[in-house]
Amino acid sequence: MLNMATYIRDVQIEQGGQGCVWRGRDVEGTEVALKYIRTSEGSEPTDEQMRRFEREISCQSTLRHPGIMPILAADFSDADPYFVMPLAESSLSELIGAHPDGIPEDQAVELFRKILDAVVYAHSEQVLHRDIKPANVLILDGEPRLSDFGLGRRWDSESTKLTKTNFGMGTFAYSAPEQLADGHSADARADIYALGRLFYEMLTGKVAFLGVDMDLIPGRYRYFLTTAMQVSSDKRHASAIDMSRQFQAITRDEPKGPESTGSVRELAELVNAGDSTKVAELAQLLMLHSGDPIVNLQEVVFIPAPVLEQLATLEPDAFRAAILAFDRFAAGRHPWSFTDTIARFLRDAFVAGDDIEVRRVIIVRLLRLGSSHNRFFVRERLLEVLRLVASDPTYTPVLIDVFANNQDVIPFSRAELLLLKLPASVSALIAGNAVPAAGEGAGPRFK
Repeated sequence: MLNMATYIRDVQIEQGGQGCVWRGRDVEGTEVALKYIRTSEGSEPTDEQMRRFEREISCQSTLRHPGIMPILAADFSDADPYFVMPLAESSLSELIGAHPDGIPEDQAVELFRKILDAVVYAHSEQVLHRDIKPANVLILDGEPRLSDFGLGRRWDSESTKLTKTNFGMGTFAYSAPEQLADGHSADARADIYALGRLFYEMLTGKVAFLGVDMDLIPGRYRYFLTTAMQVSSDKRHASAIDMSRQFQAITRDEPKGPESTGSVRELAELVNAGDSTKVAELAQLLMLHSGDPIVNLQEVVFIPAPVLEQLATLEPDAFRAAILAFDRFAAGRHPWSFTDTIARFLRDAFVAGDDIEVRRVIIVRLLRLGSSHNRFFVRERLLEVLRLVASDPTYTPVLIDVFANNQDVIPFSRAELLLLKLPASVSALIAGNAVPAAGEGAGPRFK
C-alpha cells in the first residue's frame, strides 16, 4: 500500500494497452480509481506515452458533462505519474456480457441516449474520442460515463501529432475504415461509426465486426444503424448532432404498431414523380417495415422500377435489406395472378442494382416461384434476368450455386434454360448430367 499525499493505492484492478488502474481511496475513505501509465517493469515512460497520458487528462478533465467520467486529481511530479477518477462499479462491456442476447431494449435505448449526449457535448467542445467501445463506457452510480480519452484529439490540434499520417489507430472492431487507414485525418464521423457499432452490440450482444444481422434489430433502428455504420464516411450522419436528432425522432414515442401501409406507396409515388428528397425517407420506412408481410405484399411489391433504381443508387444498403426481406414473403403459395406481380417486381429489382447477393436471391426465387405455380410469365422473367448476366464471368459461380442447390425445380424451365447461352458448366447442371468441376465456383454459397 503506497501513501501518496491524499490518496492511498490498494490493489490493481485493470491492465490495459496504455495504462493500469488501481483501486484506492482518499484520506476520508472514499474509494477512487488511480490510473498509471503502463510501462515495462522498472522502465520509465517514453515521451510518447507521457504525451498520450497528458492528452487523456487534458481532454477528459476539461469536459464537464454528466456522461463523461470526471478526473478528480493528477500528479506528474511522482515517479509514477497518475490521475484519479471516481471508482466505477462496472462497465458497459460487463453489462453486455451479462446479456448475451442483448441488453433489454428500453435499457439499451436509455443508456445509448446518454452516451450519445456525451459525444455530442465532447464534439461541441471540439474533442474527438476515437476509441468508443463498451470497455470505455464505465457505469458510475448506475449511469454511463464515457472514459479513456487516451486517443482523443482536439479538432484544432496541429502541434503534437501523436497519430502519424497514414498510421491507423483505435480498437479494430469499432474503428471506422478511414480511422484505421489514417488515424489523424479521421473526423467526427469516425466516432459516429463507433457509436453505431456500440449500439448494435448493446441491442444484440454481438460484436458488429463479426457480421451485422439486421434481422436481430427492431425495425425502427435499422436505418439508423445502417447509416451510422456505412463504410464511406460521407454516407454516415454528418455530425453527432444529426445522429442525435435522428435517434430522438425514432425513440421519441413508443411504437404504436405499423404506420399506414399507404405510406410506402405514397412515398414511392412522390419519388417517382421526381422528388428525390424522399428517397432516404422511403429507405427508412422500408427498413422499419421489413418484417411486415402486409407492407411487403401490398406496398413494396408495387414500387415502380425508376424508384427501385434510385433506391439502389442512393440507398444501396436499404435497397439490399428491402429485397432480401421481401424474398421471405415471396416464398410460399400465392394466387396465380399475384405471382406475376411478384415476378415483375423481382425483375425490376434485378435490373435496378448490381448487388450480387440480391441478384442471386432473385434468380432463385423466380426459378422456384415459376415451378411451384406453373407460371409461364414467371419463367419468362427468369429467362430475362439470366440473359443479362449469362456472358458475365462474375456470375458463373453464382449460377452454378443456384442450379446445384435447386435441382428439384429445374424441370419446369429446363428446355428454355438450355436454349440460353450460359457457361457450359452451368448448362450441364441444368441438363442434370454433371457436377461442377473443381475450381468452377461450386464452393460456399454467396452471403
